Amino acid sequence: MDKLKANMNVAVNFEPVYHKLTYKPDNEAHGTLKANYVTDGTIGKSFGSGANIHIEQKVRLTAVPAAGYVLDHWTVTGEDGVPETVLAEDGVTNNTSLTYDAEEISEDTLITAYFAEAQNFKISVSPVTVGSDGKTTVTTGVDVTVKAQRVDGTVIIESGEDGIYEVSRGDNVTIQVTVPSGLLLDGWSAADGQELGTVSADLRTMTVYDIASDLDYTVKYTAPNRYKVTYGADDDAAGVVDAVANGSADALTSGDKQLQGSDIVFTATPNEGYEIAYWEVNGEKVDAEAEGAGAQRYELEYLGKDTKVVVYFYKQPVVSWTSGNDTEMTARSGDSDLANGGCIAYASKDDLKFTFAVKRNYEIADIKVNYAGEDVFSLAEDSGEGKLAETADSESGTERYTFTWSAPADGFTGDVTVNATYRKIAPSVKAEYSLKVIEKASAGEASGKTHGSISADVSRKNLPSYIQIGDTISDATESKSAQITDIYRDSVITFKVVPDDGYNVKEWIINGHKLTSETENIKLYSDKKVNDTLKITVDGDSSDVTVMAGLELVGDVLTFGPETEGTGEVSAMITSTKLVLESGDMIGAASYVEFTATAAEGYEVADWLVNGISQGVAEKIFAYKVPKDTRVDVRAVFDRPVYKITWSADGAGQIEAENVTSGETLYGESADIRGDRMLKFTAIPDQYMECTGYTVKTSDGEKQYSASELNGDVLVIDKVSSDTDVTAHFSKKELKAVITFAANDPDLGTVSAVYGTDKKAIVSGDSQIAGGDVIFTAAPAEGQMIEGWYKNPECTEAIEGTNQEQPEYSAHAVYADLAVYVKFVEIPEYTVKLGINGTGTADIEAESEGVKLDIASGEVKVKRHADLKVTVRPRDVYNTVEYWIVDGEEVDKTELTYQIDDLTEDRSVYAYVSPSLLVDVIFKDSDPVKKYDKIDIRAGYVAEDGDESDLKS
Repeated sequence: MDKLKANMNVAVNFEPVYHKLTYKPDNEAHGTLKANYVTDGTIGKSFGSGANIHIEQKVRLTAVPAAGYVLDHWTVTGEDGVPETVLAEDGVTNNTSLTYDAEEISEDTLITAYFAEAQNFKISVSPVTVGSDGKTTVTTGVDVTVKAQRVDGTVIIESGEDGIYEVSRGDNVTIQVTVPSGLLLDGWSAADGQELGTVSADLRTMTVYDIASDLDYTVKYTAPNRYKVTYGADDDAAGVVDAVANGSADALTSGDKQLQGSDIVFTATPNEGYEIAYWEVNGEKVDAEAEGAGAQRYELEYLGKDTKVVVYFYKQPVVSWTSGNDTEMTARSGDSDLANGGCIAYASKDDLKFTFAVKRNYEIADIKVNYAGEDVFSLAEDSGEGKLAETADSESGTERYTFTWSAPADGFTGDVTVNATYRKIAPSVKAEYSLKVIEKASAGEASGKTHGSISADVSRKNLPSYIQIGDTISDATESKSAQITDIYRDSVITFKVVPDDGYNVKEWIINGHKLTSETENIKLYSDKKVNDTLKITVDGDSSDVTVMAGLELVGDVLTFGPETEGTGEVSAMITSTKLVLESGDMIGAASYVEFTATAAEGYEVADWLVNGISQGVAEKIFAYKVPKDTRVDVRAVFDRPVYKITWSADGAGQIEAENVTSGETLYGESADIRGDRMLKFTAIPDQYMECTGYTVKTSDGEKQYSASELNGDVLVIDKVSSDTDVTAHFSKKELKAVITFAANDPDLGTVSAVYGTDKKAIVSGDSQIAGGDVIFTAAPAEGQMIEGWYKNPECTEAIEGTNQEQPEYSAHAVYADLAVYVKFVEIPEYTVKLGINGTGTADIEAESEGVKLDIASGEVKVKRHADLKVTVRPRDVYNTVEYWIVDGEEVDKTELTYQIDDLTEDRSVYAYVSPSLLVDVIFKDSDPVKKYDKIDIRAGYVAEDGDESDLKS
């Protein structure tokens, strides 16, 4: 249709195409067939032979052998008339399953089931050992297991008395053998004219499909060499070393010979007081795995020569101590408690701390330390570097000490002994105290009056057990004196007098002598500006002391004046009488008094104090009512004027202010501060900025201070004397970064670095101007490789984005300190497992970097990044490689060689070899005109270069 002028509908009808499916037995006397449709795995209605079937339908044929017969094989014949035998999953043997699914039928098809008379066949398995002298002997101790896979399941075949296993025709048989201790499994062989089945990679299992004849198999073992294994501790007293063959519980004996290829596990267990230092295998140090309780485990893989294993131990330092006077002492190493006579780890760098509470009335006489047999410290002689710290013990109420002995630079490697001794505290004194009688007794009184009370107490280092409180003595008590005994050195005796109203302490009399001034050990205190408290400290020269206090009548005494001399003057008068008073006058009655303050030059009134209490008044005139029978002290507080202080930053930073004199942080940007105060300003730069200095404006003008002049970012104004404005200045900082780089071991490789646009070489640990790029280059030593790039010297924190064997690492725009470490390790070897699978016969060879390799126990060892060429040598031209199995995956490759160019891990390479199948070749004369009187037939394999000389007629 060339031109479409209107809408048109086109409909196409499809009809399914069916083909005829015919099925039959080769001989109905030997067995029959039945068929059923299968839909989604479910058996459906029956299907008759010769009926039509669509390509998408499935029919399941089931063979029913007659008695005494078994299914031998199936054939499928298409329109070409050539029957094809159905093979099993191995692609070699016939499919003997009683069911066959016919599906995707695209032509008329005939399916035939062939039955054969049921027969039993014999299988023999003969284990033999080939000695080093080439002689072959029967192998004992081999367990042989034969299993037959049949339609109704797996059956274990028991051997007869003659060691023969009887199986049925068509069985798929699996033969499994064990390997006696001391032998290596070398391979299988079949009798002449017979073929091997499929042998597993470990050679322990062979599977034979579709049994159709008697079979004789030989399993060959070889006796490996034996090597002497010697092991033990460098010092038998230090620990025990045991050894077992891997997988066995039986202990080995040092010096005995063990089988080649054995894996041996050594376990070292230190005795008490020892720890494992390191392992040596044939004189070289090796790494072992930690086990519990300080033990270690080392596994020797594949014994291939005489081997000596020695475990070296450290003797752990013993820590012990003695403490006299039955004083309990405890000790810790770091955070762990220690038992007396216990051990610490060899070369431990944890401090040793000894703690003890001294009994009451005792003190430390000496602490001595002996380390590694030498006296290294004495507290009494002030020798050594031990540290003694004292704290109060709330439980015992006495002195508690912690003595710290720090580890040497290389850690503790010798025994440590600490000896603490004690002595009685001396001197021990008593104190007697009383009040002096100042008013004679009147008629009827037994004694005169003291007009007050006196009490005493004792304290020592704030320790509860030394606190003593004496009796209070007054006119009302029967006793006129009291005493406290057992007062020890470093104690403080406090005598407190409380005068009656109108009285004051006039004098203190110590040991009969009037106290005229304070001394180092005698101090006077008062909360009323009178000396009503006396403190005496007991020292090493003290003796018994007698204290008496005398009082005097003072009446209504008024004192006044400036709080600080030289800042101003204060005058006073009684308001009612206008009587001008002098400081210290006795008023005699309650009166209102007016006080007038006159400030000195540069000062002003800031406050008034009455008996030391602020009145919150800043006026020049202050009025106060002085009560009767009391002491009043009035003081005018003069201070410098208030000044306006402002502060700011010119950008790129902040500024903080502090009133140092009052210890007050100033907030905001201004404050009112009295003169003579010390102020501190601290500049805080933003990131990548720095303080360059300050500008300070005062009544004297403007002044600049550079950061170098200030030696930092802090400006201090010693005394404020006028309004002040402070400005902090900032500028961009020339940042520097410290770049550190190193190898985990300089003997294994080197690390170098270049920095900046000019890529100049730099030295590790030097600082560089920030912002540049750095390139690190790692160069392994011979036989070493780069394991990785790390952030820390222990090489445990990998740098993100770096890889193994990466020769360079770059960091861009470096503004912060940077550390890069490279870990070098020995170039590893990898294990490659090699072998032949399948039913064919062939040898296998391997070479790396042009050097032929020895294959031991189906394995070769190959260095990292080396190439590996695996070559199969078939027994004859009729054995071929069907495919390769590499790392468990099939590779569609039939060449006799398989090559790995860059080995970076353990691999496995197996060639699947099978014999060529015998096939029927039928020639049809398809040309009715041409006739062929003679046909030349040759068979064989054409060489890779096309050479046909090996073809045989």
